[in-house]
Amino acid sequence: MLYIRFVKVMVEDQFIDTFKYVEPGPINSSNNINQFTFSKIYNQLLLSIGSEVDILLKELCKIENDTSANNMTEYIKVLKDYKNFSNEGCHYIYDNEIIYPWIDFKEDKSPD
Repeated sequence: MLYIRFVKVMVEDQFIDTFKYVEPGPINSSNNINQFTFSKIYNQLLLSIGSEVDILLKELCKIENDTSANNMTEYIKVLKDYKNFSNEGCHYIYDNEIIYPWIDFKEDKSPD
């Protein structure tokens, strides 16, 4: 009986732990079953990634002798011509895809 209780608690804990990664929201129709799915971990990661990108772009602006740039619009003005920066790509090994996150800098637009 103790073993069954342990397994039940362990499985329950594992299930609850998944909510850090995917937390289902209310189901409003069969067509939009995942519309309100949420992830606390992905949210935290996206905020951290955005912060790191902000720090990197700010440092690159300092290299270009512009210490006043402090938002994406100002970063674009400073960096759009910086050493071909807008043509730099990121290679994703898992699907062999290359994306160009800064390509819109050429047109004075924020990255998508």
